[in-house]
Amino acid sequence: MSSTLTSNVYDPEILTDYVTAKFYTKAPLIASGAVSKGDVDGEISQGGTTVKMPSWNIAMSSMQHKAEEAEITMSNLQDKQENSPVIHRYAGIDINDLATLQSKDDPNGEAGKQIANIVGIDVNYCLRNVMEGAMKPLIAATENYYDYSATGTINATAVSTAAQTLGDFRPNLKGGILYCRSNQENDLIVLGAVTYAQGAPTQFGNEALEMGTVPTFMGYIVVTDDVIAKDGSDFRSYIIGREAMFISWQRKVLVEKDRDIKTKKDEITWDYHTVCHLKGVSWKGTATNPTIAQLATQTNWERKAESAKLVNCVCLQTT
Repeated sequence: MSSTLTSNVYDPEILTDYVTAKFYTKAPLIASGAVSKGDVDGEISQGGTTVKMPSWNIAMSSMQHKAEEAEITMSNLQDKQENSPVIHRYAGIDINDLATLQSKDDPNGEAGKQIANIVGIDVNYCLRNVMEGAMKPLIAATENYYDYSATGTINATAVSTAAQTLGDFRPNLKGGILYCRSNQENDLIVLGAVTYAQGAPTQFGNEALEMGTVPTFMGYIVVTDDVIAKDGSDFRSYIIGREAMFISWQRKVLVEKDRDIKTKKDEITWDYHTVCHLKGVSWKGTATNPTIAQLATQTNWERKAESAKLVNCVCLQTT
C-alpha cells in the first residue's frame, strides 16, 4: 500500500509562486515605497556579473547659449553611467526542520510564509548594505550628510537640517522614509513626535496597505532596522526619497525540492539573483557576486550623479 510522503506534499511550483507574491511585503524598504522595481530585468536575465543601470536625473542642469554659426559644445554622458553588481543568494532547509509543518492544513502555504519571510528579510539586508555602502563616499565628502551627534539625540531640528542638505532638491524627499534604529524611533516616541497614519496607497504605496497603521514623523514613514551600521557610539539614520533605490532581477525567487536517498531526507532550497541600487551612485568594485560586506564598503562605490543633490538619500548622525 502506497503512502503520501512529505516529498509529495510540498510543491516547488506552488511555493515559488507563493514566495514571489509575498516576500515584497516582508522587505520594509520595498514595502515603504523607497525602492522601485523592474525596468532592467530583461537585460540582466541574459547573464553577466554587472548591469548598466538606466540613468536618472544626471543630465546637465542647464542648456547653452549658442551664438550664430557657433558649434554646440557636446557633453559625454558615458562618464555618468551607473553600474551595479548582480547579487546571488541561496538558502535551504531539510525535512526535519519542516516536520512541525506536517500538521498544518496547507503545508505549502505554511512553508511559503516562512520562506517568504526569510527572503524578504534577506532582500532588505542586501538593499540596506547597498544603500549604506553607496552613501559612504558622499558622507566622506560631507555631501548629503549632517552630524548632530555633538548636540544630542534625533529630533525635528536634526531631521529637518539633514533634509536641507539637498537644498532646493529637498522636495524629492517628500513622502519618503526615515530609516533608523528602534532606539531612535523610541526617542521620537518619547518626544510625542510620532503619529500613526493609515497606509494610503497615494502616500505609502500599495504594499503599505497590508501594514495597517504606519508610524510617521514629519511626513516620513518611520522604518526601523537595528542592524543599521553605527559610527562608533553614534547612531546613523537615513532619509530616503520615494523610489530613490531600485531592485531588479536576473532571476526571481526559485524554490526547488529534492530527495536525498542516502540520508532519507527531503530537502527544499531557494535562491534569487538580483540587482540592488541607489540611484545616482555607481559600483566600481571588482568583485563579482559581492558579499554583504563588500556591498557596504565605501571604496566599491562612487557618485555618478552630476550633483549630490540628485541622490535622493541623506544621512543623519546623532547620539
